[in-house]
Amino acid sequence: MRDEIAYHNRNFISVYQLVTKYIADVQVFKKSVFNLITSGKIDKARNELKSQTNAEGYLQNFFMHFDQAFLASHPDFVERFNRLLKPECAIIPPASDRLTPELRIYALVSMGITDSVSIAEFLHYSPQTIYNYRLRVRHNACIPEKNFADAVAQMYADE
Repeated sequence: MRDEIAYHNRNFISVYQLVTKYIADVQVFKKSVFNLITSGKIDKARNELKSQTNAEGYLQNFFMHFDQAFLASHPDFVERFNRLLKPECAIIPPASDRLTPELRIYALVSMGITDSVSIAEFLHYSPQTIYNYRLRVRHNACIPEKNFADAVAQMYADE
């Protein structure tokens, strides 16, 4: 069973790394259009933008699909995660198929992506933002803060 979970986690990460790369490409595209506008090449920028949509919309769509796919394969994640927090500090998702940024970060930790830089790249946050979220959550833990990430990483290890 453990090998099966590891296999599914690897596949899950692989798919979402492709999606996150696509989002990064959209952000590069946006910057190139900005440079065209800044240099006065408005007609060229207009042609580039003609059929494009907002990168923020792509990112929100990515989060929605990530949340739904993760929760489909780990339906008890929020419950398990909240057991590691003081009861009054439980994190309540905005909907049954959505995660908060904190839960999203620790969903990645539970699948083996534990360093903040990789998490930041994956979720398109700054490393400092990831650090701040992780610190805030660890302060609400009912276990020693230094053991928190390991406890999350091991949530599904025994299955």
